Amino acid sequence: MPLRTVPAGDLVAADDEETRYGPVYGTRLLPRTPAHAFTSGRFHRVPVLHGINRDEETFRIWGQ
Repeated sequence: MPLRTVPAGDLVAADDEETRYGPVYGTRLLPRTPAHAFTSGRFHRVPVLHGINRDEETFRIWGQ
């Protein structure tokens, strides 16, 4: 399913405190939380790709 078809509320609800990899906010560049920006409609509508790489944590898992 393309992310463009997912309602913003569903994306915000999928946020998990335990595995959060998100932006730093509260700065001039990003003054409000992503959740507040989405729910208030105060964000720029531009394509965004967010994720992690398959092997990004390999060394950490193996203790190296």
